[in-house]
Amino acid sequence: MRSLYGLEILLIKCLFFVAALIIGILMHSFWKCLIFITFLSTIRSKSGGYHADTRIRCFVQSMLTFVLALTILKLESIYKVIIIPLTILAFCASIIIWLLAPIDTKNNPLSENEKRKFGIKSKIILCLEIVIAIVSYLIDFEGISCAIMLALITTALLMLMGKKKNAG
Repeated sequence: MRSLYGLEILLIKCLFFVAALIIGILMHSFWKCLIFITFLSTIRSKSGGYHADTRIRCFVQSMLTFVLALTILKLESIYKVIIIPLTILAFCASIIIWLLAPIDTKNNPLSENEKRKFGIKSKIILCLEIVIAIVSYLIDFEGISCAIMLALITTALLMLMGKKKNAG
């Protein structure tokens, strides 16, 4: 029974990934989409946060998130000044992730040991993503830097939403 659940989760993750890449292709932002998904899923898997109540709601909200992120990345490539508010928001997001990670859910509460382990892992991933974003910017790969910053911002927002959901 447990392996069947694991297979179902794997199939759902594959569906999300393929759908997100299709959105990236349709928006002519395949590489930025791939970078955003990679960095978002890496930090989010250890920091936790909001989860939708149904798979359909999760899918719709995730796809809207990808469209919004890719729209912002497209705007940044046209209006370079957008990098300033993105940087400020990513800095604030990094503080939120550092202080709050991990956020568990009512359906899957974490033990104190798991919280400690996920907290350490999320801080390491956060530091690595920040370094990659800074280096990317310094070597004129602003699109990569912005995609990483958006992944951090998205993660922090989902963490805050998860914390609010847990409290309510």
